[in-house]
Amino acid sequence: MTQFIWCSSVFCVLVALWTGLRIYSRQVRQMPLGLEDMLYGISVVTFYGFIVALYMSVYLGGAGWHMDELNKWHVARLTQVSFVAICLYGLSMCTVKWSMLFMLKRIFAVRYFRVRIVTWIIIGMQAAWLLQTVLIGFLICQPVQKNWDPTAAGSCGNRIAGYTSVSVVNVVVDVLMLVLPLPMVFNLQVKSGYKVGLFSIFGIGIVTVVFSVVRLFSLNSIDFDDFSYTVPEVMVWTSAENGVIILVASSALLRPVFDKMFHGLLSLSGSRNRLGDASNQYPYGQNSRSGLGMGSRMRKEFVSVGDGDGDANGVSLSLDPRGLSPSLPRPPAT
Repeated sequence: MTQFIWCSSVFCVLVALWTGLRIYSRQVRQMPLGLEDMLYGISVVTFYGFIVALYMSVYLGGAGWHMDELNKWHVARLTQVSFVAICLYGLSMCTVKWSMLFMLKRIFAVRYFRVRIVTWIIIGMQAAWLLQTVLIGFLICQPVQKNWDPTAAGSCGNRIAGYTSVSVVNVVVDVLMLVLPLPMVFNLQVKSGYKVGLFSIFGIGIVTVVFSVVRLFSLNSIDFDDFSYTVPEVMVWTSAENGVIILVASSALLRPVFDKMFHGLLSLSGSRNRLGDASNQYPYGQNSRSGLGMGSRMRKEFVSVGDGDGDANGVSLSLDPRGLSPSLPRPPAT
């Protein structure tokens, strides 16, 4: 249980930190909170509820002990709290993915109608996954009380197969979300170096796929005849997966924060000009000189793309929260 306590504690701190930075990022860009921020907030609240439920399963349900060492009421509490944890986990994962999908739809769907259709399909798949998660956790044993009372009359289905099917669908959705923006980024008419920066922003979702796959394989370690003793490994990977995807959901939005804090020193490709008096050298503000290493204007944009690949008037292609739109002309070189 030590691994679970350390893992959950670390992610609780990181999620709180990333959430604070996300809110600050909105303030830096002077943008109001949108639908994806509300969904993200629900995900964070349910994530902490999920962690609390897991701690209850340890301290009230006896997780980490062998079943034959527990009283009957320990087992009942453990399985009841586990069901609550499953529901909170499903809701947290679902809402954070919806948050990411609505963000992608807002960025790309204005120009790419197919993106809107595919995004809604994935949103529907995620809703179906949430329903699948709750129903399998609730109905895998009949009657329902068989879930928390092993001595009750009745039977349970193949719980490993049921929970594995939930994880497989989860991995499929993660992969679809990972590849969704990549064709649009690939087709942008910008320099290859800029594309690498964008691919790194949207491709960070591969981290969630890795954790989802690891959690999928960890399910094979559960022995339902000794559930309390074998479940802690799954608790570790489930809490880590949930925490990681929340961090990923905010990471792509934190660029303005780092530009504000470090004055553009964290630019992906570095600045081509020496740091000087930004108010004199860059009339759009100090942060107008970097963003993905491509001359971000640090206005109300999501990411700036291009620093000279625009039209004859010096207008460059940008990705902003309202879709693809031209940014302001670059300041003249001094």
